[in-house]
Amino acid sequence: RQCWAGRAALRLSTGDASGALAVLDALDQTLPNRGTWGARLSPEMTELRGACLLALDRHQDAERTLREALAQGREVELAHAEHRPHRAPS
Repeated sequence: RQCWAGRAALRLSTGDASGALAVLDALDQTLPNRGTWGARLSPEMTELRGACLLALDRHQDAERTLREALAQGREVELAHAEHRPHRAPS
């Protein structure tokens, strides 16, 4: 999946936003248990999707997608924080 994300980022960087979006859409279709328990792209890939939409002048879709990426990133950070070892005050 990281290679697919790299392909999408490369396409976007060369001005092929629609091609990049197609790669991300194809990647989304490969997610295990898609639709069963809400599988979705990672926050980084969702952000890349938002950048593609922005480049295609799909501003409302881009805003919604970038807000979703931000929310996903917060969820990931909170989940990681719950599993970090807590330090005793020094």
